[in-house]
Amino acid sequence: MTWHLSETRELVERRFGRDQLALARPCLKSVVDRQNFAAYHYQEAKALLASFAEAHLTDKPLLYAVHGPEADARAAFETTMIKLGAHAIACVQSIHAIPDILAHVFYYSLGVNLTNPMPERAVSASSLYQLLSPQPQFAALGIALRSLTADGQAPHLAALANQSKHRSLVQPLVNEDATGERAERHELRFSSFVYGASVFPEVPLRALLEPEYERSSRITVNSGEELNRVLSAVAL
Repeated sequence: MTWHLSETRELVERRFGRDQLALARPCLKSVVDRQNFAAYHYQEAKALLASFAEAHLTDKPLLYAVHGPEADARAAFETTMIKLGAHAIACVQSIHAIPDILAHVFYYSLGVNLTNPMPERAVSASSLYQLLSPQPQFAALGIALRSLTADGQAPHLAALANQSKHRSLVQPLVNEDATGERAERHELRFSSFVYGASVFPEVPLRALLEPEYERSSRITVNSGEELNRVLSAVAL
């Protein structure tokens, strides 16, 4: 399924005019950009680990590269971890940003700012869920926002993003399998951390980010097509 963004733009302009489209257009683009940014940062993190492992860990354990006598390997590891951290956190933040950006898409595309304007800082996935979900014609859009923030591993990802943004970075680490039983000898993981009253365990990047990226993308596309249906068929 594909979200036909050109149709969304046409429908918004037809219903509300060019000025309203000018407000909705950057939000529509940013939803796509954030998805692309997340995919880019995730792939870069994987490539960095693979490149480091090929250069320094083919015939040596990770501990040798980190604590061994070869200064070049230690320096390369430290540099790689900085880059890995930057890409991993950026990926998390991009996925985490999608629900609120999508809320702005709905806010402007449905003309909510014209009929029920909110303070700029109040427009969010939570506030649009509360506004849209009680209305039968918009309920599916509100439910999509709720699912993006509450279902799957969204709570873990949100806690990780907020902890890293406001308190301290949740550091990525490299785990090495010494048993030979795992498909990949080296695996990127996020460290465990405490946020609020909850303990979030150490988790592989793949296990957290890939399902959330795919789930977020699917919900976003489906809700975009629902938005087009609403704009086409429902009196606002």
